[in-house]
Amino acid sequence: TSSAFQVSTNQEGLIVATLENADLQDNITAYAVQVSGEPRLVLVPFINTSEPLLFNASFHGLCYTVGLLVKLGQSWSRPIRSIAVLTKPLPVRAAYISDYKEAPETGVVFDIDPPIRTVFSRVNISYTEGQERRSMLYKDFYKGKTVFKHWLPGMCYRNITFQLISEATVFQTSLITLSDITHTPLHHRTVPYPPLNISHKIIALNQRAAGEFHNKEGGRQSSRQARDVPLMEEPQEQETQPEEEIVSNEEETTPQVFFSTTQNVTERVNVSRNQTEEPEPQSYWLNPTEISPADRDEEFVNAVVSEYEDSNEPGSAMAVPTEVLVLATRLPPILLELRWLPPRPPTSYDGFNVYIYRDGNSTETATVDENTHEFFTELTEPGTYRVQVTTLSSSGDCEARESSADTGFTFYLSPTGELLEELRERPQGVSVRLLDSSTAAVSWAPSSQNHNGSLVSVLSTTCLKPSLSQRMESTYCREENSTSDVISNLTPGAQYRVVVYHTNGPLISPPSEPVIIDIEPTGVRELTVYPLSPTAVILSWQRPYHVAFRKYILQTFFFNPVTLASEWTTYYEIAATASVIATVVMQRLQTLS
Repeated sequence: TSSAFQVSTNQEGLIVATLENADLQDNITAYAVQVSGEPRLVLVPFINTSEPLLFNASFHGLCYTVGLLVKLGQSWSRPIRSIAVLTKPLPVRAAYISDYKEAPETGVVFDIDPPIRTVFSRVNISYTEGQERRSMLYKDFYKGKTVFKHWLPGMCYRNITFQLISEATVFQTSLITLSDITHTPLHHRTVPYPPLNISHKIIALNQRAAGEFHNKEGGRQSSRQARDVPLMEEPQEQETQPEEEIVSNEEETTPQVFFSTTQNVTERVNVSRNQTEEPEPQSYWLNPTEISPADRDEEFVNAVVSEYEDSNEPGSAMAVPTEVLVLATRLPPILLELRWLPPRPPTSYDGFNVYIYRDGNSTETATVDENTHEFFTELTEPGTYRVQVTTLSSSGDCEARESSADTGFTFYLSPTGELLEELRERPQGVSVRLLDSSTAAVSWAPSSQNHNGSLVSVLSTTCLKPSLSQRMESTYCREENSTSDVISNLTPGAQYRVVVYHTNGPLISPPSEPVIIDIEPTGVRELTVYPLSPTAVILSWQRPYHVAFRKYILQTFFFNPVTLASEWTTYYEIAATASVIATVVMQRLQTLS
């Protein structure tokens, strides 16, 4: 007979079994359903055949088979009809997106938190790319995580959602159910690619070119200026005078002080303009005030002593009653030119950020649009500069991001304007040759980059192994650097790790490949053999000084009747003690003696 038995799932994920009038028979006393899919078969009888039967499945996204049973007498029949039903998977509780560390420009890591007792075969990932809504099916989720490597660099992906999909095939019929989407949609921007072919040029400007550069940029004046500071009692107007005039004018009414005639320029602040004393043109020190002609021969000593005794300011050693001196290092006008090319397509970007650091501190940060591929700035202070140009992507609802690849460079500007470039090549062909038990010579191949020095770093790998009370090494227990290519004060028996760096002023190259050297330990002293019995002897010796070792190895030289040859063989290994009682066979004892 045909049956109208129906099985489905409702919105709450419950299995609903319904009997129709065609399923009812006169000789049947009861009806029930048999549910397979749980760990055990479940039989649920109909309480009222006119009402649907609800069954709460333990697993979501799993295919269940529901069969209709009828009761004949005291026993239940076999299923007269079976229907397969796929329960609905529960929605994702939470989702996270992070960068794929190996390739953050195109790769992301999807991390979802699926609900418990939920079975799914694939995940539908939907997102908005630009103005288009896209989706993709992904099945390679392991412990809720998967890696996707095909997004565009610098692109803002919006409204990212995750929907679980459960699938089953029953009698060549495919069953598919989708979970709801209840988690908060996510936004993520991939990292843009960095700019290409970043180049820099450092140009020494003359005073006129520097002035034109400042006027063109609407910046500050090219030369520093000294200003007059008014007295506390009598306020005066500040008067500004170019420094070049102060240095060149030898008929100034106030003295000048030069601590370095080549690198440093002294800026002075006049407290009183009423001084009329004429300074000595060749003097590098201030003239002491009111010194008698009798004390002219001891003028310097008297000035220092009297001022030291009378001054209330700590550290004052000269008579400077009317002037305050300000020392400043004057760098010749230096122009830094940066140029680069756009990042490789298909990067989505809106501009570039330029960062300039001096001695680790940020000195300038600038942002230019996507059509600008150059940047100019004047460097006014000596030091170690770090310059970096990054690609900026900021359009859309996602958080703005910059390129993460290291595209910066480093250089050093001396106070005289000398340029020292960064060293990118590591030393090659490093070798160590032992000169004696405590000295070694280090050598390396010539470098293709110009550098003005090298550092040899030495570290003992055996110093920290024994306890402090048993340690026999005192040097190179911590990494020590030296500019000499000869390593001294080595300990016999120790092992050392040697690394070489090239230097260019304060700039240091990457380290070379480490070289491990082992120094042969020195032998024991005053080895003595005392007979103890016909088959035993006492060995005594003095332990060596200034040597690193872990144990003694006792060897005997005897005639081997098997090989018919005399040979050395290891008899015993002992800790570092002064003497030992060794029991040997008579034959070995005779050979040893």
